[in-house]
Amino acid sequence: MPHGRLIIHFKYTSNLQETLLCYVRCNGEISKTAAELFQHPNTIRYRLQKAKKILRPFLGNENFYEQLFILITLYLLQGKINRYNFQQ
Repeated sequence: MPHGRLIIHFKYTSNLQETLLCYVRCNGEISKTAAELFQHPNTIRYRLQKAKKILRPFLGNENFYEQLFILITLYLLQGKINRYNFQQ
């Protein structure tokens, strides 16, 4: 899975990244995500649609939350692994 494009998008769209991370933390619940980010639920829906457009080549159209959960988990694990390698 090529992920360079995804990292570039995360680098320049921190609100989108923050929304996706929170969405996964909130188990895919839009209202809970909106409350945690102090945003209107429609703002969260808009950001999720934007993310789906960006991620479509990587994730496809079905099971968005499940695939996003795996992607975010791998993204976070990669960061932990990279930090661990630099500390040794």
